[in-house]
Amino acid sequence: MSIAAISLKPFQDKNVELEKKQNILNSVGIKVKREAAEEAYNKYIKDSFVVNSEGEKTNGDAFNIDLAIELKKDIQNQSFPIFISEKNDIKSYIIPVRGTGLWGPIWGFIALEDDLNTILGAVFDHKAETPGLGAEINLPWFQEPFKGKTIFDGDKFMSITVTKGGGKR
Repeated sequence: MSIAAISLKPFQDKNVELEKKQNILNSVGIKVKREAAEEAYNKYIKDSFVVNSEGEKTNGDAFNIDLAIELKKDIQNQSFPIFISEKNDIKSYIIPVRGTGLWGPIWGFIALEDDLNTILGAVFDHKAETPGLGAEINLPWFQEPFKGKTIFDGDKFMSITVTKGGGKR
């Protein structure tokens, strides 16, 4: 068993990498099959960098930052990846997100338009959520309503709230 696990690890790692590239691209509306993710990522992701908790650029490889690990650190030691996409001469900024679901973590990518305020797209996923409830965060009907929402009212950050049944708040 351990020989199989060791010999399959590079293939598993590559699949995880390609799925992450697929999700980053999907957040800006570029849908590709896993085998085309590498080429599309190289075409549309024009830059990536790392910022600290103050929003200042720091050293590091944005793609390989593990947000789960970063969020466990003291905030002044955290690093956050930013990806910049360009499609049809339109620039967008892709930010990974991570949170707590009922049965485990949820994660995804939020793409902001060039104004850094309007959501261009959102992609979420999970490992183990309740079927019919949290397990549906990776479906288009859940992700589509985020498009066009804004995250600032002037300089005040505005949360986007998700409520069961789509109730108004």
